[in-house]
Amino acid sequence: CFAFFVREEGLVELARQTNRYAEAKRGPGRPWTPTDPAELRALLGLQLYLTTKTHRTRLCWAQSSPCYDQFVANAMGRDRFEELHAYLHFTDQEGDAPLAKVQPVIAELKARFALGKTPSALLCIDEGMCPYKGRRKGWVHIPSKPVAHGFKVYELNDCADGYLLDFEVCCGPAEA
Repeated sequence: CFAFFVREEGLVELARQTNRYAEAKRGPGRPWTPTDPAELRALLGLQLYLTTKTHRTRLCWAQSSPCYDQFVANAMGRDRFEELHAYLHFTDQEGDAPLAKVQPVIAELKARFALGKTPSALLCIDEGMCPYKGRRKGWVHIPSKPVAHGFKVYELNDCADGYLLDFEVCCGPAEA
């Protein structure tokens, strides 16, 4: 299932962009160890796995912590995880649009979700929040939601099994 949504050619491009970005940002005095598709696959898998955790991510690597997770610690070192997370870069596109840097990923995911299954006769439209507290423009604050800060996402789901067929990310209060 993971391989259906995260294809090898996407990981190759992600590695290329991440390496390019990290080398540009770090400069000559701070060498960068290049990443590759296999390492990025592990990073994305860890990111998905860590969304199920209710504690701080850093504690998963601390052996003295009750939150220590041997699976996480064996998959990738904490420092490398944080380093890759800091330099993860999807495209070299610039722009003021809130989602300009992740637009290629959104487009690919939308295409893959649409190919994933034939929808049943019953569909529903729902809204959700993608958590975000960064400095990028476009996120909304809705105190009544369990996730109060983030990007609002409108979703088209199949009622039979909840499968996500399509989605639209709103980029600010005007669109929400």
